[in-house]
Amino acid sequence: MRDAAPAHYAERAEREAPAVDPDPPLPPTLLVFKDGRTVEVGNYAIQGSTLYDLTPGHRRKILIADLDLDATRKQNDERGITFQLPQSTRAN
Repeated sequence: MRDAAPAHYAERAEREAPAVDPDPPLPPTLLVFKDGRTVEVGNYAIQGSTLYDLTPGHRRKILIADLDLDATRKQNDERGITFQLPQSTRAN
């Protein structure tokens, strides 16, 4: 009576298991400012009236009031990216 498979079977199964590719990174979100400037952000959070750019090496605070929200939505829609503000910050 055998209780467990020999160790070499487990090692072989691990080697033969297909590698799982991580999800590809999402395309950056394009922010359009009222003065016409644009900035791409790879990761962000919105709290109150501030957008926090959490992109590694580019961390900054951006006031939502400084953004052209209609242009930001339009540019991102054209790129297949959804840009939405939380309900509490939709004053522009």
